[in-house]
Amino acid sequence: MATKKTYKPKTYVPQAVDADNDGIVQEGTEFERPVEAPKPTQHTLQDGENLQTVAAMYLPEGWTRNEYAQLLFKLNGQVTGGQVVRLG
Repeated sequence: MATKKTYKPKTYVPQAVDADNDGIVQEGTEFERPVEAPKPTQHTLQDGENLQTVAAMYLPEGWTRNEYAQLLFKLNGQVTGGQVVRLG
């Protein structure tokens, strides 16, 4: 009786898909890892928040808070409470 072979990539796949929805991608390889949560694309400003506080909450790796706040300002302009901020 023949055994069923499953394809196991030997290279890292950055956008690997969790086909069996168990929360793990590239199972059985040296690249096995948990599924990454999708990154948010927007944030609704709450009372007391501004672009600096939003920048601190979603700060990309390798950026300073001021750099990211400046980018947010370029993308969104002046913002007020209740407004949706695009995170770029």
